[in-house]
Amino acid sequence: GGTAKRTAEAVARALGGVLFIDEAYSLASNPFGAEALAELVKAMTDYNGQFAVIIAGYTRQVTDLLDGPDANPGLRRRFPAANRWTLGNYDPAELLQIFRYLLAREGRELDEALSAALPPAFAHWHQAQDPERFGNAGEVKNLVEYLTRTAGDRHLIGKADFVGLPGWRQALGLQPLPRVEELLRPLDGLVGLGGVRQQLAALCRNLHLTQRRTGNLAGQAPGHYLFTGNPGTGKTTVARIMAAM
Repeated sequence: GGTAKRTAEAVARALGGVLFIDEAYSLASNPFGAEALAELVKAMTDYNGQFAVIIAGYTRQVTDLLDGPDANPGLRRRFPAANRWTLGNYDPAELLQIFRYLLAREGRELDEALSAALPPAFAHWHQAQDPERFGNAGEVKNLVEYLTRTAGDRHLIGKADFVGLPGWRQALGLQPLPRVEELLRPLDGLVGLGGVRQQLAALCRNLHLTQRRTGNLAGQAPGHYLFTGNPGTGKTTVARIMAAM
């Protein structure tokens, strides 16, 4: 309630400075947001040159806010292409630099073994992320907070402090790679399915070889499969074994 008045008050506080609106796309999801945007557009005209507006948010959602079919046309005109900046994801080396900085700020150091292992481990972690959902520096901050809690009063951070993080255990050599024979053992309990056995065994060995050669399986997903057959022929059982493998 009182959206226009409250928006005007926010603008008044920003005069002579900056009005920053984070997650601005949330204003597109309801009538109150539309009212706030209309008041903002009016203020950007009435007080032109007296304050700056910065809106921020996820790329696709903010683009929809400005250029989508329901966008306020006045808002779109006030954010020309030259003033639209996209901040890209950090690469693994930059994330590692942030990690080291945040740890140092907490008064912690890395032991020698961990320091040497981190560059490929950060590359593995980075490859495993969904680029649209990855939190970048925020994820690194969470990692540092976890490690400092785990280490307690200890000054030196080592590989063992990562043992509770499944995504890091194998990258740092804390989780040994299971033998192929162990992975294939559930197949021994199946009757028949000779061709399927051979295909699963070949897939398992190929992934195992890739893991040993490269150190990770990022980008090496085994693909998509179609299982067909009559009821009771083992489709679900084979799918469970394949998923576990």
